[in-house]
Amino acid sequence: MEAEVLEIALFTAVAALAATIVMLPPGIALAWLLARHRFRGKAIIETLTSLPLVMPPVATGLLLLWILGRRGPLGRLLEPLGVEIVFTPAAVVMAMAIMGLPLLVRPARAGFEQVTRRYEQMAETLGARPGGCSRR
Repeated sequence: MEAEVLEIALFTAVAALAATIVMLPPGIALAWLLARHRFRGKAIIETLTSLPLVMPPVATGLLLLWILGRRGPLGRLLEPLGVEIVFTPAAVVMAMAIMGLPLLVRPARAGFEQVTRRYEQMAETLGARPGGCSRR
């Protein structure tokens, strides 16, 4: 019994770490995009990003099952490649990433909005590239 609990705890921790790694780059990029740019469709992207926070988790899970299932839009594309995601550890990681994405994007966006454009311009005069990478 104890070994089983440890195994479940380890799986959960590894899946959470993997989900964080998966959602970090697109989440930070999305937060920066939403904080720094105005474009057509921005409200739709904001809504889709926040959707997992307002939808019941069961509804989100059913939606993921439909999308990733054999007859779903993404599952149908992956089936000829022999890739099946539903009911696998990859599905757990994907579900964790989707549920956690809004919890990353919202505070990161608020952080980006706190940094004025003037600070970025000053950093650029000191050699930083737009987007935060330094020149070498």
